Amino acid sequence: MKYYIEKQKKTRKKIMDAYMFLYSKNSFQKITVKKVCDHAQVHRSTFYLHYESIDFLLREIEDFLLSEIEKRSFEIQKVQTRKLFNEMDAREPIYELMDYFIANRGYFIPLLRLQGSEYFKKKINGIVQEFILKFVYGLDIDLGKYKQHIVVFLASGMIDCIYSVIDDNKMDRFELGDLLMERIGVHLKI
Repeated sequence: MKYYIEKQKKTRKKIMDAYMFLYSKNSFQKITVKKVCDHAQVHRSTFYLHYESIDFLLREIEDFLLSEIEKRSFEIQKVQTRKLFNEMDAREPIYELMDYFIANRGYFIPLLRLQGSEYFKKKINGIVQEFILKFVYGLDIDLGKYKQHIVVFLASGMIDCIYSVIDDNKMDRFELGDLLMERIGVHLKI
């Protein structure tokens, strides 16, 4: 039984990887079940055993990535806010989140690019906004009457920075995490 579960996981991963490879080269509209199956080297019937449609596949990929980001963000929220800015040792959960982005760059780059998934970008932006608001409330910072606009600005900047860094592939998780914390600190005047 365990063998079949592992085999199913491997097959699903092959299909997801094939889809994301094609998505990195084409627009969403040009990806077909046939193309995904050919690239993953699976039969169409195998695809439909795992996924209802190509749309369902994309949504499952997006939701899985978003849930992983939320889990890692929750770990960051367990750390006292001021420690994240003042103690490098306290930043390990941030580094782990950055490591997740870097390790899964083949998924994040196509989804976050200009022609990427609007659903995914909107959802990840919401997660990052909540993350920033945690800092604002945790440090009792008054951003004035334009608080929501400032938070949106910072979230968009963080996501663009993460996208740029993982696309460029020239920073490690520590450099990226420290860069983001430094920028948040500057903008929030910490």
